[in-house]
Amino acid sequence: MISIVDLEDEGQIYSVSRQIEFLMFYDRIKYLVDFYNYSMKCYYDFLEQKHRDRKKIEDNIDEILKSAEDQKIYVTEHEVFISIDEEILGIEMNYLEYQKMTLLIIMYSEVEKLIDNLINLNQPAGNIKTLNDKLRSLCLNKGLNVAEISYMLENFNTLRLIRNKLVHRYDYWDDEIVIDGRSYIGIKQLTDSILEHLVNSITNSIKKLEECY
Repeated sequence: MISIVDLEDEGQIYSVSRQIEFLMFYDRIKYLVDFYNYSMKCYYDFLEQKHRDRKKIEDNIDEILKSAEDQKIYVTEHEVFISIDEEILGIEMNYLEYQKMTLLIIMYSEVEKLIDNLINLNQPAGNIKTLNDKLRSLCLNKGLNVAEISYMLENFNTLRLIRNKLVHRYDYWDDEIVIDGRSYIGIKQLTDSILEHLVNSITNSIKKLEECY
C-alpha cells in the first residue's frame, strides 16, 4: 500500500495556491493512489481465494480422481492441479506488474498535462518540446533557484525514465535506474516503498513550483 505524506484532514493533498490546475492535479494523483491501493487489496483477496480453491481440490483429490475413474476419465493428480497452478502463477507474475505500470504511466501523464496547462497559461510554448524544457522554462520564469530546479528535474527524470521503460520494454528491462541512491533493475524491484517515494517526490516537486503562483 502507498501513502501520500501531505494530506489535509479531509483527505486531499494540501495546495498552497488553491489554483484550479494544481487542485485538479493533486486530486487526480490522490485518486490514482487510492485506486492502486484498492487494486492491491483486490489482488491479494483474489489470490487468497485461488489458494483456497486449490486447497479444496487438494483436500478432495482422492474423491475427484475416483469420480473421474468411474466416468472412465483417466486423469492424473498432476493434471488435476496443473490448470489452477498455472492460473495462480500467471496472477502472481503479471497482476502486480500491471498495477505498477498503471500507477507510474498515469502519474507521468498527469505531470505532463499539468505542465502543458501551466505553459499555456503563463507563456507561449514556442519551440519548447520536451517536458524537461517546459518545466525548466516555467521554473526560470517563476524565479526558482538552480538547486530547486535541479531537485525537480531529478525527480521528473526518474519518473520519465521508468515510464519510458514500462511503455517500451517492461518485460525485459535489464539496465539500472538509480532512485534515491539505490539501483533498480526491472519492475519487480519497484516495491510499494519505492513507488511511495516516487509519488511523494513528484507532489513535493509540484509544490515547489506552486509556491511561486
